[in-house]
Amino acid sequence: MNQRDINVKYHKSLYISQSAISGYGLYAGEKITEGEIILCFGGTLAYQSERYSGKYMSSTFVGLSEDIMLCETTSAEKDYSDYINHSCNPNAGMLDCLTVIAIKNIDTNEEIFCDYAFWEADEEWILELQCKCGSANCRKIITGRDWQKVSPTSKNYQYFSPFIKRRILNHGKKA
Repeated sequence: MNQRDINVKYHKSLYISQSAISGYGLYAGEKITEGEIILCFGGTLAYQSERYSGKYMSSTFVGLSEDIMLCETTSAEKDYSDYINHSCNPNAGMLDCLTVIAIKNIDTNEEIFCDYAFWEADEEWILELQCKCGSANCRKIITGRDWQKVSPTSKNYQYFSPFIKRRILNHGKKA
C-alpha cells in the first residue's frame, strides 16, 4: 500500500472515459454546479527538483509552493485527479492549492478540464502533446511558464493556485 501525505477526496459522481481531446478524461456523472468542489488533490509531498528523479510519476505533479509539489510515487496507482485534461477554456479551477472547483456549471457526462497553468510550477515543463482543446484562445504549446501571460485582471486569475497568484503579482511589478 502506498502511504500518502495528503489523502485525495472526490465528488461522488466522477468517472473516467475516453476523451476527444487526449486519451482518457475525467467526467461528471451528474451535474456539478459552479463553485462546487470536484476534488481535492492528494499524494506525496516532494521537492520540485525531484520531479524527474524516477521516484515519482512526473505527470502527477501539482505545485503547492515554489519548491514543494504534491505527486504520486511510481508505486502508486493513478487516481481521478490524474485524468483531468488541459483546456485553454477550462470548466474547473483551483479554490486553493489542493481544491479543484467547477468555475462554470458542468453538465452530466461532460468532461472536466483545467488549465494546467493554474497549478504547474515547473517553468521547464512542457506538455508533451500540442493542445487540441479547439478554443478560440488555444495556446497550442502548454508550458510551466504560461502563468507569465496572466495579469491580476485576467478572467481566470482567481482560479490559479495561491503561490502562482503571488508569482503573477510579483511578475507584474517587474514589468
